[in-house]
Amino acid sequence: MLDKGLRPGGGIGDVTEPIHYHDYNATYMIKLCHDIAFLIVVKVIALNVLFGQIIDTFASLRDDKAAIDDDIKNKCFICSITKM
Repeated sequence: MLDKGLRPGGGIGDVTEPIHYHDYNATYMIKLCHDIAFLIVVKVIALNVLFGQIIDTFASLRDDKAAIDDDIKNKCFICSITKM
């Protein structure tokens, strides 16, 4: 699974040439490290940043709804005076 981080099929995997372990041992290890670094950076870090933005947006929407609910329960609809 770690070796197949950059699969061919329309992306950068089409540009890089396939290297087999038995033919070029040192070059294979360099490509393996590059593919694992790509896997970590793109799939793990970038997706976590994206999911963090989504979760933060939902949290702000929840806070806005709580403020609106508080206004509905504690303020007069007509004159906006706070109920005691």
